Amino acid sequence: MAQPTPSPRIPSLSFAKDEIHFSPQAPITPATPFPRSSMAGTKRKRPYGASMTPSRPLPEAIIDVSSDSDSDSEPTPKAQRSQLPDQIERDDDGFLSISSLSDDEEDESPSQAKPRVQGISANPMDKPDTEPTLCKEQQDVVDLILRGRNVFYTGSAGCGKSTVLKAVVKKLEGMGKIVNIVAPTGRAALQVNGMSTWSYMGWTPDHFKYDLNRLIKEGFRKHIRKRIKGTDVLIIDEISMVENHHLERMNHCITAVRCWNDYEGRMERDPPPFGGLQLIVTGDFCQLPPVKPFQFCYLCGGEMLPNDDDTEFNCDECHGPFEETDKWAFKSMAWKKAKFEHVHLREIHRQKDQTFIQMLQKCRLGIPFSRDETKTLMDHPCKVGGAAQLLCMKHEVNKVNRENFNKLKTPTVDYQAIDEFEWNPKHEHLYHYNAVIGMVWLSWWR
Repeated sequence: MAQPTPSPRIPSLSFAKDEIHFSPQAPITPATPFPRSSMAGTKRKRPYGASMTPSRPLPEAIIDVSSDSDSDSEPTPKAQRSQLPDQIERDDDGFLSISSLSDDEEDESPSQAKPRVQGISANPMDKPDTEPTLCKEQQDVVDLILRGRNVFYTGSAGCGKSTVLKAVVKKLEGMGKIVNIVAPTGRAALQVNGMSTWSYMGWTPDHFKYDLNRLIKEGFRKHIRKRIKGTDVLIIDEISMVENHHLERMNHCITAVRCWNDYEGRMERDPPPFGGLQLIVTGDFCQLPPVKPFQFCYLCGGEMLPNDDDTEFNCDECHGPFEETDKWAFKSMAWKKAKFEHVHLREIHRQKDQTFIQMLQKCRLGIPFSRDETKTLMDHPCKVGGAAQLLCMKHEVNKVNRENFNKLKTPTVDYQAIDEFEWNPKHEHLYHYNAVIGMVWLSWWR
């Protein structure tokens, strides 16, 4: 006689300060999904070539890898996603450096998700299906990813990180893999035609007030679970803005969803990091840092309280201390468990003037200019007048604008703008606002 199929169980957690343990729990109904916010905040990406202070840490480990390495295995089949690929041998100097010595070397697959490329012509990821031209070091990164590795690749502005991303996505989807691209903010996600990490995980900022056990249960909502379990490759762009504990939460939730055995009502033994999906992260840790790190404890959800000089954070449940310098994603345990191959792209394609490139690299790392370099920048003919000023802070911008506006002697005139724009096909839930805005405007006009 056939036995009834047991109802699915949702994992619970018993955790200590430094370690999380999964344990089964009686069946529970997943929490009702939170209503999606109608509007989402975004942040502006720092302009290419922006400088930074030299105190920011950089990830350790750079190794050299050859594109014809015999130690690399074939791409990991979908059935073996739970196993991470073997690591290649590393050199002594750490961070993986694929450099090209040659100066003259300069999409959509069937899936359960909606097509990624849908007529957003302003997005560089949506341009016609043309194969991007890759230099040797860029092609080596693509080959490394296609072998099934977990990869972190980085480099300064103009090294072709976005070009590599576009090539990788096209290749992976051509292999029939389901690829999801995420970024820490909505604005950054639009640049790569993806979604925010918050949307992918089904989170709102209030979710970070939950303890880890409850946050994991939120991942078992039907549509979130389907998306996470259906992902073959997860790509995180702008990794510098992803906070340590944000990545930790993602790791625990993704692992729980992908490695939970409904029939046995328990976790798989020794679950792989991120549930065995292939993880690609990219970005530049010399650009924007995480915003407001360590606001809520990722273990208990309690508010994190800083010390007097904001160098340490603790919660009321005595989880911590967490150092402010540990806010970076590469300081997390999830990063270490993923065992990334680190690749540093060094060839700059955006500029050709080597002197200028060297000065930009010094800006990036906070290295002071030499006297000759300062003279090169300052001592030259300049006939530019009335140029726009680029300032770092909003209050500085407002001050300059207000001072110059007050110098105007002509009367002030207000105009009502009538603007037209195309809705992003990914934001169908905002379509009804089009009619509402139209009615409000017509009412005002009459």
